[in-house]
Amino acid sequence: MSTYDKASLVLIPSGTKEGIVFSQKPTNGDGDFTFTRASSATRVNSDGLIEKETQNLLLQSNTFDTTWIASGTISATSGQSGYDGNSDAWLLTKSTAYAYTYQNVSSGLRTISVYAKAGSLNWLYILKGGNSGQYFNLASGVLGGSAGASPIDANITSVGGGWYRCSLTYIDGFSGSLRIYPADGDGDVSGTSGSIYIQDAQLNQGLVADSYLETTTTAVYGGITDNIPRLDYTDASCPSLKLEPQRTNLVTNSEYVLDYGQNTADITLSTNLSPEGVKNCWRVEGTASGLRVGIATFSAVTGQTYTGSVYVRKISGSDTATITDIDNNSQTINITTEWQRFSVTKTAVDYIGRVYVLVDNIGDVIEVYGFQLEESSYPTSYIPTYGASVTFASDGCEKTSASDLIGQTEGTILCEINVSTKVLPSSWAFSLNDGTTSNYIGLRRSGSSNFFTHINVSGTTSALIDTGINNGIHKIAIAYASNDIQVYVDGSSVGTDTSSGIPSTSIIELGDLVSNRYLDDSVKQFILFKTRLSNEELADLTTI
Repeated sequence: MSTYDKASLVLIPSGTKEGIVFSQKPTNGDGDFTFTRASSATRVNSDGLIEKETQNLLLQSNTFDTTWIASGTISATSGQSGYDGNSDAWLLTKSTAYAYTYQNVSSGLRTISVYAKAGSLNWLYILKGGNSGQYFNLASGVLGGSAGASPIDANITSVGGGWYRCSLTYIDGFSGSLRIYPADGDGDVSGTSGSIYIQDAQLNQGLVADSYLETTTTAVYGGITDNIPRLDYTDASCPSLKLEPQRTNLVTNSEYVLDYGQNTADITLSTNLSPEGVKNCWRVEGTASGLRVGIATFSAVTGQTYTGSVYVRKISGSDTATITDIDNNSQTINITTEWQRFSVTKTAVDYIGRVYVLVDNIGDVIEVYGFQLEESSYPTSYIPTYGASVTFASDGCEKTSASDLIGQTEGTILCEINVSTKVLPSSWAFSLNDGTTSNYIGLRRSGSSNFFTHINVSGTTSALIDTGINNGIHKIAIAYASNDIQVYVDGSSVGTDTSSGIPSTSIIELGDLVSNRYLDDSVKQFILFKTRLSNEELADLTTI
């Protein structure tokens, strides 16, 4: 019999859906874990890119005679041939001057997009009421002029058959109408007749138009949404299950650096790709001494520890830049042409704080993306914000009613973890427990110390064995029976205990013990056996 055949539970994170992490064994679903997180999140996907929540905040995104409101005399006729080969496009026809269709939308950093094609008119005009407007030439596929406050960005992209995806990016601090006009020319909506074709409107957060999501009566969200487990590929070819505590990004616009308050800065939206793989990073050129880009002043709490983080890469010039902490203490960072995330940590000594990246020399060019500031001694996964601070809730992954999968008098646990050096009050890679902190078998660390195998029976520590590890990727096996505890790490024995009892447990938690003792790293695999495996098997199981 193979060692795998002896296992009662095998969890190698690869299959997930909302609220579930699937186990490979048992195959009938009895070993699946419940996953909870009451918010969206981000992860590093298999392409090495940051993946986050996407959304379409418009309602009836391709039903322009429902929810959409007419201003002036304008009609939408369905059943038209669309860019996607289906008959689900619309003919938008005006019969009075300045006519448009619109929806009321919320404030923030937003990108509106719509697919459009020339009809009897060759122009489309998109306007965020009271803010930014842009004209699009549907005959030539080029941008026309802007209106009102210039948009942050605008694009027109051919998708074939005379159709274009037209997008407008804006930022404002108030709600208002988002309007689509059939236009008579560049800067002209005064005509009293004419039509264009439209299809698939979308409004999403951020600087770029996301892949289209269809909506009806409610907004639709995709990507890493609430309760979606994160299979994270950071520093590895195979995924880990990312498990983090609750954190808040205090920066209100993490991807819009012009909101931060600059100093002689030459800053433009870059045409290069960000760590997301889209064009939402910023080009910063050293045109004068003291050039900086960063988080604007905020109210820091004296004595509270903060960590600021940002992605930076070099385009040309020096291999260094400067990053400052909340009290303006400077640190030199070494930058390359590859994106890297840099962070600074400081306990506030005043109530005013800020974090900046400075270009060291005139002529140097860098790019920046994703500013974050959190009350923590280290950076957590990137939390995007678009007009207000955002909190990511903690990750929870557990299997309840698991008594039949756990060896109650003897057993073996294999856990492979991917961890980084952090100072944490208490964190657990896993625990087998009874719903209390009185009875458990688990792997934990406190402060900046190593991970320990910890067994508690009736509220008293029965075994405590140092694994000798506090960072990196490691395989740890804990074999247990009464008065016979053996711990192996990466193929070698690291400790034994010959006097420990074994608690009765019924719950399996990954990345926690009961509550508020979060791992804040990731688990690569977790396997249970209901027998105490031999030392030879432990060595084989844990060899990297």
